[in-house]
This record gives sequence, structure tokens and C-alpha cells, in this order.
Amino acid sequence: MRGLLQAIENLKDEIYGASIADTVVGRAAGLLIVYSRVKEAYAAILSEEGLKVLREKKIGYEFGRIVPWILNESQTDLCPFEKFSLSIKSPAEAYQELKKLQESMGR
Repeated sequence: MRGLLQAIENLKDEIYGASIADTVVGRAAGLLIVYSRVKEAYAAILSEEGLKVLREKKIGYEFGRIVPWILNESQTDLCPFEKFSLSIKSPAEAYQELKKLQESMGR
């Protein structure tokens, strides 16, 4: 998540229309991908919720494996970013709120 947030912040308009690749893309990352206005994304692991976001916003995508949810490191619950993103509706809100969450987590 940190890398995607940094890319959006550092590249600004340069990221528009780009293609990106990430190991894991869930709903939170999907919302950020939409916000950044990239044209397509590749994920080694893509969650069903992330897939819904990309399809709905007509972002091209490819993936290696689909999973129901992105889980936390101990595999006991949803990833904190995924859980947090469930209440977020817009990509712009996702960027602002996920950035704050990352900062509060010290990541």
C-alpha cells in the first residue's frame, strides 16, 4: 500500500494512463488505482472486491490468482487496509483516508 500511495503522491499526473503491477491488489488498492487514473493493472494476487472495483471503473486488469479477501499478515482477519476500505465509497476519499491510516500505522 505504501508504494502505491507514494507513486500517486510523487508522480502525480505522470501516472495517468500508465500500467502498474503489484503483488497484491485488494479493494483498497483498487480504489487507489482508480483514483490515480491508470489504464491497467496487474496483480499476482487479486481479491474479489478488488476485481469488482476495477471492473466497475473499467480499468484493464490481469491477475495470477484470485482470492476472496486480502488477509492480514497472520491470516487471522482482513488486512487493515481492506477492512478500512469497506466503508469508503469514492476513490478520492480512499486516497485521503488510506493515506491517513498508513501514517497512523507508522508505515
